[in-house]
Amino acid sequence: MSTLAKLRTEAEAAAELKCSVAKLRKLRAAGRLAFMPGRPVLIPEAAFLKLQHEEAEIAYARWEKRKHKKRGTKPPNPNEDPHAETRRRAILAWLRHRGPVVLRHLAKPAGRRTRT
Repeated sequence: MSTLAKLRTEAEAAAELKCSVAKLRKLRAAGRLAFMPGRPVLIPEAAFLKLQHEEAEIAYARWEKRKHKKRGTKPPNPNEDPHAETRRRAILAWLRHRGPVVLRHLAKPAGRRTRT
């Protein structure tokens, strides 16, 4: 692969991040985004992916902060397993299939068991 295939212009990066070019310029000025100076300004793929991950974490943290105030669409947590919900549903379906015996066993408090 050539080096040019791994570089993006500011406009391309802004379109993929769904933000403005001005925001990317501010991020560059703040030192949060690596770039290659010139005309046009080019952004390396690694720096773009790092910024994309950081922005996802910021969006999730912002949502976590306001979730008790307002219910909204939850952005995906970048640190969470994407298949955890599917696994949880499969386990619950298996438990329902197994019957109330397993659920009763799980509902008992841990510690000393007494005979009745």
